[in-house]
Amino acid sequence: DSPARDGSSWVYVFRSVSVRKTNHCEGTTGLQLQSLWDMPVIHARCHNPALDPKLYRCELEAVPGMSPRYSWQLELDFSNVPVGHTTDVLVEALLPVKRPSLGGRGRQWWQFEVEADPEVASSWLLLPQAWEAENAKLVRFQNDVRESIELVEPTHRAQMAGDSIMHWIIVHPKAHYTYSYRWDTNY
Repeated sequence: DSPARDGSSWVYVFRSVSVRKTNHCEGTTGLQLQSLWDMPVIHARCHNPALDPKLYRCELEAVPGMSPRYSWQLELDFSNVPVGHTTDVLVEALLPVKRPSLGGRGRQWWQFEVEADPEVASSWLLLPQAWEAENAKLVRFQNDVRESIELVEPTHRAQMAGDSIMHWIIVHPKAHYTYSYRWDTNY
């Protein structure tokens, strides 16, 4: 569907994950990248065809009063990657959204889960106009325990181009936590 015909706009997502294979395993060695979105259709492309990428969608259990949510999972096969090699996994996605829902207030637009023990987590966000970047807060909570939410101060933070670009870095993010930007004042 064209954004002009159905009243949608597109949110562009670029995800880069550096993965080092540290030991050999018999059989298939896989990696799964997951994202939660409230849209049933996305357009995604993985720039690593040698990893045999496969994209799957699963509708999550409905929550009364909320839009349906979907778990999008990209499965990658690392069985042919040599031990000690670092692979930069590059994924692009276009997410169709209705224009009225693009405002940042009261909405969690971006989040990611940390399952392992990465050295660094870094994010660049290109924001639509009028998102009031100065009101954004980075928070984290234990995966599957949303009540454990806490405010996080990044190791480095920057806002550029009239606050339309936000960048942050966290050295040694906590494993088994989800990091999220929130635009409401009570996070």
